[in-house]
Amino acid sequence: RVVEKGAVVQHAEEAARRHGVEIAVVLDDWPEALGNEPALVLYRIAQEAVSNAMRHAGAATIRVSLARKPGRLVLEVVDDGSGLPPDSAGKGAGLGLMRYRAGLIGAELTVRSRRGGGVAVSCVWPLPA
Repeated sequence: RVVEKGAVVQHAEEAARRHGVEIAVVLDDWPEALGNEPALVLYRIAQEAVSNAMRHAGAATIRVSLARKPGRLVLEVVDDGSGLPPDSAGKGAGLGLMRYRAGLIGAELTVRSRRGGGVAVSCVWPLPA
């Protein structure tokens, strides 16, 4: 069964309600027509990034976006939390799992602290020809 766009929105709404954070979801495109694996991988990466922002970074606001760019889909999860700990270098179990999942579909995952606070998770998936 293909993960649908609505599942992403529903998960974000439930997480926001449970944890008292503001989550904005902007999905210009969703890969339902491209098969279950890419949709599930992107959903799970977004889910983990949102969870990390709430549990570890104390974020008050989180933005989840997915946009089609020429030849690729770009998933971004950006928060205003405390950022990555200086000694972590992005080596947490959740980050490793996101990288593994991205690799399953040939996507590239980057995680970086943002200037002024917070973390930006970006997953770039090259679209099949």
